[in-house]
Amino acid sequence: MKKRFGLLALTGIIALASCAPALQTAQRESASLKIDGASVVFINPGPDTAAAPALLLSGDFVTTDQNCRKRASGYTGCTLPDTPAGKLYRVIIDQGQVKAGSVTFYRTSGGVRPIYLRLP
Repeated sequence: MKKRFGLLALTGIIALASCAPALQTAQRESASLKIDGASVVFINPGPDTAAAPALLLSGDFVTTDQNCRKRASGYTGCTLPDTPAGKLYRVIIDQGQVKAGSVTFYRTSGGVRPIYLRLP
């Protein structure tokens, strides 16, 4: 029974992960998260402020960004400042490489509906 539950749980996780690109499209979100050289960039073209952006990164890297903290899980979490329309926030990677990442934030006009973006 435990083995079957584990297999079902793993299948569910894989299914949810595969939905992430579709989720981003369905959100009709113009903001983006990308790797640009030795940094991870959260871009907010608008239409309004991206509130409470929370960035989660994985990989073997070092950053000295004051908003980022290494977690016991091995991930690095960054609590970014609100990012107004037309602005971006850049997390400089001092050494190493980011393997994966995501950001969750709210739009001022969207209420409490969170927006989720992944690194491509």
